[in-house]
Amino acid sequence: MTTQHCSHANPHICVCPHIFDMSVKNGVKRFIGVGEQAEYLCAECADAENFKHCYWCDDCFVAADANCYWSIAGMLEIKREPKAFHFTRREIHLDLLNGRALLDLEPLKNHPTDAMLFTDDGGLWRVNLQNGESVQVATLPVEQIHPAGAITLKISPDNQFLAITSLLYRHADEGSSNKGLVLDLSSGELLMQLDAGDYHMEEADFPVAFSEHDGKTLLVCATDWNQLDIFDPRTGECLTQRHSDTPPEHDEDATFMSEWSGALVISPDNQRIATIGWVWHPVGVAYSWDLQHWLNHNPWEPDIGESKVMYASWDYFWSSPFFWIDEDRICIWGCQDLHTDYDVPLASAAIFDVKSGDQIKWFAGPTMNAFYYDQYLFSTTEKGDAITIWDLESGALLYEYPCDLPVNYLPGSREFVCDEGNGVLALYGWSL
Repeated sequence: MTTQHCSHANPHICVCPHIFDMSVKNGVKRFIGVGEQAEYLCAECADAENFKHCYWCDDCFVAADANCYWSIAGMLEIKREPKAFHFTRREIHLDLLNGRALLDLEPLKNHPTDAMLFTDDGGLWRVNLQNGESVQVATLPVEQIHPAGAITLKISPDNQFLAITSLLYRHADEGSSNKGLVLDLSSGELLMQLDAGDYHMEEADFPVAFSEHDGKTLLVCATDWNQLDIFDPRTGECLTQRHSDTPPEHDEDATFMSEWSGALVISPDNQRIATIGWVWHPVGVAYSWDLQHWLNHNPWEPDIGESKVMYASWDYFWSSPFFWIDEDRICIWGCQDLHTDYDVPLASAAIFDVKSGDQIKWFAGPTMNAFYYDQYLFSTTEKGDAITIWDLESGALLYEYPCDLPVNYLPGSREFVCDEGNGVLALYGWSL
């Protein structure tokens, strides 16, 4: 097919004729699998086997781009820098899983062998994943933690407390729920109930996390659909009590009012807390704020605090996994500029400066099937049939190792845990 191009120097951006003559305002940005190169097409040309190639220079594209909305399609190029890793595989049979299903597993902090397990009969167990020894800590009633829901376990840094939540998503007329409990792990005693009401709380993970302050463990959790608070889990005392239902006067141009929060993750230095929540219409929003300022000065800090920093937003999506690299950088799955018409970004990861909110870099490839950090970023293939290892500095894929989708990662022993069924857990360890 003959080509057409603008009259300026270096026309190199490929567009279809309908984009070229600006007859459409909505198009498709289709990546071609080479670096960040993409074609810009109307919907008709995007569906066609071939189209007439036209070319713009950078200035012509910028002028058109300001008045056009692009949906994202195609395939991103994955940078590869092969590196040698060594993997081992071992199996452990847990008698406690005979006749029971494993619903979640969470390793104890700074412990090389032990983890907490929750089973479908309401059993909460402490298990040694080296020798298989186990002890039941508690049995939780179904009316408090529904085993049909998505179960999440969170353990405090000192291994004294555990928060368990169950997100049960049903059709509107059947009653969804997202609630939880906080327990003392040494005794199994129930300390607190986690309940933020039922107003759209089923749309995201229950917001709960443990932090440390002046040598004490504190609990951060949702107390209403649009409110977070800090508690002393030993006494249940709220440490961020608000004395009014109305926020104080604030500069609306300098911050944004939060609504629903999602999963909460504390920074390595315990100074900040991050979440990916959502606001109407709906839009997913990734942000963090100063945990210490919230605790000591402003109970409204998560809502309108001056320390709030936003990193990314997505229309109709707020399910990105994320982690702190260190106190200065945070890594979030799903680059916001790669949002597709399916309301999910193309497989990618973006790294942000925590204080400024600026995106430092992004790279293609990691999936949201798994998203762990331990010196490297660990993810999986799209099919979930192999662990992938990524370098955060270069954004390159370093290694792939075939295995089932992990249940969780044990940083103490550097092993991935896979549930093989019939009481068998497979543990895959890695080293350089």
